[in-house]
Amino acid sequence: CKDLKKMDTFGKSDPFVEVLFVPGKHVEMKTKVIRNNLNPVFDNEVFKTQVSLVEAKKLTVVFRVFDWDHYKKSDKIGEAQVPLMKMNLSTTTDDWKVLHEFTGTKDKPSLKVGLQ
Repeated sequence: CKDLKKMDTFGKSDPFVEVLFVPGKHVEMKTKVIRNNLNPVFDNEVFKTQVSLVEAKKLTVVFRVFDWDHYKKSDKIGEAQVPLMKMNLSTTTDDWKVLHEFTGTKDKPSLKVGLQ
C-alpha cells in the first residue's frame, strides 16, 4: 500500500489487508499487521486458493485494507476489487489499484495487488 490515511491519534496507521473472493462462501485471509506505517509492504504474504477456470470467471477478489486497533474494532481504510475475468490468470500480475473510499476517508490511498 502507499499513501494510506493516518488513522491513529498518536501514530500513523497499523494496516493489514483482508483478502476474499466473492460471490459465494469464502474464507477470509488476512495479512499480518504492519505497525505505524502509511506505506506498508506485504511482500512475504502469500495466499493460495483453488478454483476451476469456469468458477474463476465469476469471481472477484476483494482486498480490504484496515487500520488495526487494540482496544476497538479496526477502522476501514479502503478496498480494491479485481474481477478475475478481466485478468490473465496464466501469468503473474503486479498492479496498483486505487482504494475505494469509505466514510471519513478524504485521501485516495492505493494498494499494489498481485496474483500468481
